Amino acid sequence: MAAGGKKRGYAFFILNVGDRENNDTYFTYRDGADNDLLYFQKTFLENGMGFEWINKGAELHRNVKVNKWNHLKGMTKTRKDERSQKGTKLNSKSCCLKCHIKSLDYSDCEYVLFAISSHGREIKELEIEFIDGMVSLSDFLDAFSDANCPTLKGIPRLLILEACRVASKTKGW
Repeated sequence: MAAGGKKRGYAFFILNVGDRENNDTYFTYRDGADNDLLYFQKTFLENGMGFEWINKGAELHRNVKVNKWNHLKGMTKTRKDERSQKGTKLNSKSCCLKCHIKSLDYSDCEYVLFAISSHGREIKELEIEFIDGMVSLSDFLDAFSDANCPTLKGIPRLLILEACRVASKTKGW
């Protein structure tokens, strides 16, 4: 607990490393990137600054696919319309990280931390490379907006981004 009885805060971490054994896939292996996870844990979690890590499950933080970030990515317009018309709610097993971020109550936190370690590129805006596609930085920022997370109003949000900013569609790292 931090001063005033509030938690230090919630932390989210995405680490896209790739697969050393299968380096011919879409995402090129990032040698040494696993160190980012170790430093993240040591610096920000319980023994460091005291943040609570929300997306601990490997499928939610390591080699993340676009649909694990946002379940609506890759859905056809028809499926999105059907889902909204039926009012279907996602259960916790099928919910994506973006929905989870939006569903949390942050009123008992001092800060919220979001860290990403991945490939990236910047053509019109910064995009983060996931294992199977790209996600714009604005999509991440939108997830943590006051409009999407009303309990974040007045709470500082920290973004740590470790990604290239190559200015072309060719891969660079």
